[in-house]
Amino acid sequence: MAPEVILNDSDHTAGARLKRYGWLWKAFCRGHNMLYMDRWSMEHGDSQRQQVRKSIGYVQRYASRMTLATAVPRGELGSTNYCLATAGREYLVYLPEGGAISVDLSGTSGAFQVEWFNPRTGTSESGGRFRAPRRGR
Repeated sequence: MAPEVILNDSDHTAGARLKRYGWLWKAFCRGHNMLYMDRWSMEHGDSQRQQVRKSIGYVQRYASRMTLATAVPRGELGSTNYCLATAGREYLVYLPEGGAISVDLSGTSGAFQVEWFNPRTGTSESGGRFRAPRRGR
């Protein structure tokens, strides 16, 4: 069975929330392909459109770093329910409200490089390395 392709376009799903970038990250972490209806959104003002365009670039940056051919939506692995992962290898988890997060790494071993990204500012910083507990413990 072929995988489904889900297109998530801003004029049907974002609506009044268009000024927020969160819908892009939520959609991406759930495996959707985002379409931005830029002409429709002109009523929302240029600064809001610019923020959405920047956010699309940020999402694309992470998409190009991941192995999307094996990544699948795995909301149950992150406490926010927004997680795109190749379990055991890479995890992208979105925190809509910021704060603390937990990621289920059971059945995983090895070291992971952690990176924190702020979608409001476009800045990232290293969170260091994290070693998952050995399997079976």
